[in-house]
Amino acid sequence: MKHKILVVSISLSLLFTGMLAAVGDEALNEGDGLVELEKNVEITEDNWEYFEVEITDHDKEVELGDEINVEYRVKNTGGAEGTQDIVLSVEGEELDREEVNRDEDVTLEPGEEWKNETTYDTGNLDISIAQIELSTELSLLLDSNNDSHSGKVTVTEPMIDVPGFTPTLLLLSMVIAVTVYHKTVKFN
Repeated sequence: MKHKILVVSISLSLLFTGMLAAVGDEALNEGDGLVELEKNVEITEDNWEYFEVEITDHDKEVELGDEINVEYRVKNTGGAEGTQDIVLSVEGEELDREEVNRDEDVTLEPGEEWKNETTYDTGNLDISIAQIELSTELSLLLDSNNDSHSGKVTVTEPMIDVPGFTPTLLLLSMVIAVTVYHKTVKFN
């Protein structure tokens, strides 16, 4: 019985393999959604676009509520005209096209360069405590289909300024408090 099952299995396998080989060639030649590639076509910089991106300047440190100024450039170093969507992100969140001062994708001829500048409002950020000063570091990322470039910006929250209360007075009051404490402990 096992021998018959083995023979039938092998026969069916050979039959299906033959059918797939015959039908497969016809399906490839019919062009049903399959891409035909030309043989021996070399892809070089001369026949495709390559958009290099660079953040050329940005604020390194701003106060909470201020805007971050970002300047960047895009250059097509490939050999063909192309159109790409250039994306500027802050902390992984893409900025809307209106926020980056453009309405459409960027189209560049070979060797052509496009520069842009934009701002990002820090007014809605949550600031975490880092030592005594309240601050957070933001990541900037500029992307094309071919390249990316990043930068960092530190956003600080201004210290609360109470008139007449300076860090020197704070230090002096701490020294007096420690002195009084030690004198009190010494007499007890």
